[in-house]
Amino acid sequence: MKNFFTIIFIFFFIAACGYKPILVKNNNFSFNLLKASGDKQVSEKLEKSLKKLQDRNSNINIEIINNYKKSVISKNEKGDPEIFLISIETELIIKEGNDFKNKKIFNESLTYNNRSDKFKLKQYEKKLKSNLIDNVSYDIIIFLNSV
Repeated sequence: MKNFFTIIFIFFFIAACGYKPILVKNNNFSFNLLKASGDKQVSEKLEKSLKKLQDRNSNINIEIINNYKKSVISKNEKGDPEIFLISIETELIIKEGNDFKNKKIFNESLTYNNRSDKFKLKQYEKKLKSNLIDNVSYDIIIFLNSV
């Protein structure tokens, strides 16, 4: 019974403090996504995450150009890769009508160790890439809120 009252107290405390998730609040901007180019998977996921903020009738147009890279950072004595680096560089171009308004570059990167099981390595890389894309889309939304 004591735990029940504790949970109720915590619920009312959190509800009363005005906590709101950042991305759920009403945004005071809208835009028309002209195009997203670069790595196909990155472009599609960024478009999907920004779609809820898109308004085709908006005067503000954005263009997204991304670049995804995977490289070897370290090798062992045999020359086999030990540590990889994946990075996503995304350029956001904002235009008002046809006039250039602003430009911002977002960079996200991660290093990770090689694995002996190549299937698990590929799955892990997909997960890391997805997390990087989520971070970039979050950064873009925060940036657009501040412009």
